[in-house]
Amino acid sequence: MDIHHKVVAVLHVVFAAITLLVIAALTLFFGVLTALFPSTEFPLAIFAAFGAALAVPFVLVAVAELVAGAAFLAGRQGARPWLIGMGALQLLNLPFGTALGIYTLWALMRTEQPVVQIVCTPTSLSRS
Repeated sequence: MDIHHKVVAVLHVVFAAITLLVIAALTLFFGVLTALFPSTEFPLAIFAAFGAALAVPFVLVAVAELVAGAAFLAGRQGARPWLIGMGALQLLNLPFGTALGIYTLWALMRTEQPVVQIVCTPTSLSRS
């Protein structure tokens, strides 16, 4: 496994974990806000339900990204195309997700070139 492959997998795991933490913090914040102010003019329960419904797809994508990165690190066979798909999906997430998506696509879709080593040795030129 190339060093770039390992870095991509670790970055996807870290990015997914951060996404899950942010979603959990926002859900907790709006849940507490709804509990603290139950009777206001603006129905916060509707706002919290809308936020929870909006968070579900993000949680599913983050969990899929976490599993893909962990599976790729573990050397699973089907994790590479899954991680390429997650990288393509991250292109829409500005600005850090775009950088991660570009790096993922570059690292996982490039062809491995054999390393050619040219060795120059001094030759002795003798005149007779």
